[in-house]
Amino acid sequence: MVTQTQWVDVLAAPHQRTSTRDRDTIRLGVVASFDRAPLLRLAGDLLILGIAVAALYLASRFSYVLFHSLAEIHSVVIGVSMFILAWNSRHTLENSYLLFLGTAYLSVSVIDLLHALAYSGMGVFETYSIDLTGQLWIASRFVQSISLLVAPLFLYHRSSTYKALAILAAYVAATALLIAAIFTCVFPECLIAGVGLTAFKVVSEYIICLVLLGSIYMHLRTRGYFDDDVLRWIIVSVLLTICSELVFTTQTGIDGPSHMMGHYLKIFAFLFIYKATVEVGLKKPHRLLYRNLKHSETALRQVLQEVQKLAVTDSLTGLLNRRHFFELAEHELRRAKRYSRPLSAIMLDVDHFKQINDTYGHAVGDTVLREVAQVCMRETRNVDVLGRYGGEEFVIVLPECETRAAREVAERLRQSIAELSVNTPKGPVQVTASLGVASLSSQSMTLDALIAAADTALYSAKRGGRDNVVSA
Repeated sequence: MVTQTQWVDVLAAPHQRTSTRDRDTIRLGVVASFDRAPLLRLAGDLLILGIAVAALYLASRFSYVLFHSLAEIHSVVIGVSMFILAWNSRHTLENSYLLFLGTAYLSVSVIDLLHALAYSGMGVFETYSIDLTGQLWIASRFVQSISLLVAPLFLYHRSSTYKALAILAAYVAATALLIAAIFTCVFPECLIAGVGLTAFKVVSEYIICLVLLGSIYMHLRTRGYFDDDVLRWIIVSVLLTICSELVFTTQTGIDGPSHMMGHYLKIFAFLFIYKATVEVGLKKPHRLLYRNLKHSETALRQVLQEVQKLAVTDSLTGLLNRRHFFELAEHELRRAKRYSRPLSAIMLDVDHFKQINDTYGHAVGDTVLREVAQVCMRETRNVDVLGRYGGEEFVIVLPECETRAAREVAERLRQSIAELSVNTPKGPVQVTASLGVASLSSQSMTLDALIAAADTALYSAKRGGRDNVVSA
């Protein structure tokens, strides 16, 4: 049985069709262009990243304070950008995930900015010891890791201005308390001059790593809410953050190879969270903001396709219903006349169908009709138009098929149906069918006349004893 899409190609005039070679050439060209685009973007990203890393390395050779400031400013800018995107999108977000994460990274940015200003050599907090830098670092990483762990829970909550203000207020309060605890010397020591890292700092780094691993698990559990690329970039960002924290457990001061490597890893981690939120949010917002809407649209499209299918097919047999059969058959008739091509029709009637219903029940009768429909679909071509005419009658229009060939098709159908055996509680039901064949005989012949001729032949077959084929 043909679908409506197949008939668009079947009915096209030869001069309107694109050759197979041309279609392949076009297809290969399109595929190649789409395949190259991601590679070009990746190459561009790697080039920019390479230049940035080289610039930071040169800055570290000139002044390590400059290197540290640039590295921290990088994360501050990304964190603020995430908040700006999330805050201005709060009315269009389906859930509060991005709003929560953006607000969390704003808090991280504030603490990271203070961390950068507290670095030795900046001259901002000169009355405080070197420990201030380590305390602010640990506080920022705790906020970041716990927020990443909790963020997936906000996928289940709808976004609203009230929730946005509540989240912002909570983070403002938490950030203020942390900063106050650090500057009032309530926060535990993390770095002692001349000694190195404290046990609290090292243990905290490992706890942060465990929390980050938990955040990966939480994101994977809710993967259905994320675009694949967005989820991948978030997880890579978290893994890089874990690596950064592990490197910082080996540092002996506020500079040196491990300190530099830890900041490089942090830079990369923030770059990936940037790609997952800010870049995707600006360039392809539907992938970030409307993931659920996209799923809803897909489900709606599937429902519409199902409704369309029900509108053109018979619900019992899956064949074309009578109305749609006549629409497609008329197209074939016009094509046959336009190009002076042969066209035939077969009318098929299940023998003694009323007796089957009366003896075995309508459920068995429905099964018989479905089985006969399957035989018809199996024994005919994709270009043949096959429909349920009504009751136990089926009709087939065969393009490019003369009477002799159509009769051969009808005979195959008769034999295959005669081999059917439908099992029932009362025993097997043997099925037979009578078939009538007619062909297009003149330019003036209508579809109704063609089917009427096949129907007349069908009744001749039934009068002749059933289970046979008669041609008009």
